[in-house]
Amino acid sequence: YTKEDVPENINTNYLLDTDLEDQLAYLTSQNYYFPSYKELYAYIKGEIDLPEKSIILTFDDGQKGFLEYGIPLLEKYQVPATSYIIASKNGEEKVDEYRSDYLVYESHSHNMHRPGGNIGHGGVFTAISEEEGMADLKESIKICGSEEAFAYPFGDYNVGSRDMVEEADYLCAVTTEYGKARPGTDPLLLPRIRMVMGQSLESFKDKVSP
Repeated sequence: YTKEDVPENINTNYLLDTDLEDQLAYLTSQNYYFPSYKELYAYIKGEIDLPEKSIILTFDDGQKGFLEYGIPLLEKYQVPATSYIIASKNGEEKVDEYRSDYLVYESHSHNMHRPGGNIGHGGVFTAISEEEGMADLKESIKICGSEEAFAYPFGDYNVGSRDMVEEADYLCAVTTEYGKARPGTDPLLLPRIRMVMGQSLESFKDKVSP
């Protein structure tokens, strides 16, 4: 968001555009490397090494604020990132309207970002049938145009949901568990490091340091 366009229900999931710009400027000044998901997968499997300063930037939900104000910053600093979109929420329009050489659209499900389960935050993905889950994943793949990565809705998963993601042929999948990907990590249960509104640049530097 920007100081001129503040969301009504703002919370710590939002990031001020000037803070994001400071973070992108830092990453580029420090020569961070931005691997693809194929490279990440190969690194996890022990097939390749990655530079010590490697990072993948992910933004969940496909919020308009990110699409409007974040993409221009990615393009300014030539930093690639992933937008995990909820495909049922105008996914086709977003993918078409906000195209960028520095942004790839991946699935945050089609219509599973809703309550209905009893694990974690209560996301429905952990409680639906394989038939329904697979249909949702396939629809989201069609809209996003990619099956390289998936973000579990609310970060909730169980054995069944992980197996469906694998059956859908996703290369990688991310959770909301805190941590960094290392060789041997399950590529379909990848941790991430959450950035929050108002954190200092020094805090950001500490979180992304090797």
